[in-house]
Amino acid sequence: RLAQQTAPNSWHVIAMTDQADKMPAGQQQWKAALETVLRERRISLAAQPIAQTADKSSILHLEIFSRIILEEEGRMFSADRFLPYAERLGLTPLLDRVVMEEVMKLDRKELNCDHVAVNISPTSLCDPSFMEWIRKALKKPSQSAPRVTFEFSEFAAIHNLSLIKDFQTFAHDCGHTISLDHFGQAFSNFAYLRSLHPEDVKIDRAYTGEIKDIESDTRFYAASLCNIAHSVDVAVIAVGVETELQYELLRDLNIDAVQGFFIEPPKPIAFYLKGR
Repeated sequence: RLAQQTAPNSWHVIAMTDQADKMPAGQQQWKAALETVLRERRISLAAQPIAQTADKSSILHLEIFSRIILEEEGRMFSADRFLPYAERLGLTPLLDRVVMEEVMKLDRKELNCDHVAVNISPTSLCDPSFMEWIRKALKKPSQSAPRVTFEFSEFAAIHNLSLIKDFQTFAHDCGHTISLDHFGQAFSNFAYLRSLHPEDVKIDRAYTGEIKDIESDTRFYAASLCNIAHSVDVAVIAVGVETELQYELLRDLNIDAVQGFFIEPPKPIAFYLKGR
């Protein structure tokens, strides 16, 4: 399901580790587990910074990740483990709401960051209950709540363009923006960028990971994607930046910002609330 949501001909690998033996075994077990998680709000937030390419110590915003706590002993599972079941069971709108409620409780002063990015599913935008809630929540946020960039995969945006444009209009009116993830994987006509005009696009980590040297074909493709986005005044973020060499090669491409373990790995939100 994660591969389907990314782009045509995509694949997604989940390593079979010890964690797999501790996961719910089937759809009914997952249904019961996720309903308990949502009812008891067993959601843990983590964050990873997005830094300016010109100065990697300058943090532009934080991307928020959610993990669920399945059992009393606090065993956590990341999104790639539970999202496919949440989608299949129709629980994504409720999951997105619980995550957003926790995000909007954050204090941007304590966070030392005015701006966060959060992934939500287009499925949630089709849910009347979720839309009624989020419209009210965005119209009347707490004074300390951070500004939010709502992230959608490029593939999802192309296939739900009018839906996301309608949401974007409302979000903009409330001071928030949208972003596109997995940019360049859908192999699409990029004309949609001009009409949608997201805050930024994130070059898919599949390309970043293949940038090995200055002669790399993938580096040329990443440069082309960057030029396309910049031609319509959209900022570009490279994700999955793991090494100094990747960072230096991307910096030379006029990429606006970078995200990855080379900058900082995801950490519990408490790390950022406590300050550096």
